[in-house]
Amino acid sequence: MTDQDALTIFDTAFALMAERGWNALTVASICEASGLNKNTVFKVAPTKFALMDAFARHIDSEVLAGGIEDDPEETTKDRLFEIMMRRYDLMGPYRAGLKRLMSDTRTRPLDLLVMGPSIMRAMENMLAAAGIGSEGCKGILRAKGLASVHVSVLRTFVDDDSEDLAKTMAALDRALGRVETYATRFRL
Repeated sequence: MTDQDALTIFDTAFALMAERGWNALTVASICEASGLNKNTVFKVAPTKFALMDAFARHIDSEVLAGGIEDDPEETTKDRLFEIMMRRYDLMGPYRAGLKRLMSDTRTRPLDLLVMGPSIMRAMENMLAAAGIGSEGCKGILRAKGLASVHVSVLRTFVDDDSEDLAKTMAALDRALGRVETYATRFRL
């Protein structure tokens, strides 16, 4: 399996989700639509939940590969803003599938529960990229706070059709500002 195979699987899966929905997405449908054999697809996505985890890891890897400039005048909020916007930029091609996923899982809370650890790991990676610790009790609270930011901003992102993602940037700035207030108050 190559990186290109994984990208083909992601492209296919998110296109299928946009068209048919999360509930109809299966490994078999990904195989059929992508033209890849079951063994290749199974290595990336033995289940649709594993697919979402692999997708999150792919996005994490791409975000982390971009690095971040060490600017002493940049605030923690600025670093998180830059990193999270990079994440949304990378998720742009998958927006229609993400929108359908979010819609379909509103009535399937157990599906969201299964995806929770992937979201938390991704947010821990984003904190690490920003030079913010995610270890211990404070780290867990930071990751949960960033996860709440991410989920709330995703609602805006999936409908933001502007080229510069202005609505997403504004939503992210507001959400990070709220979390920053709590982090300061509780010394996180």
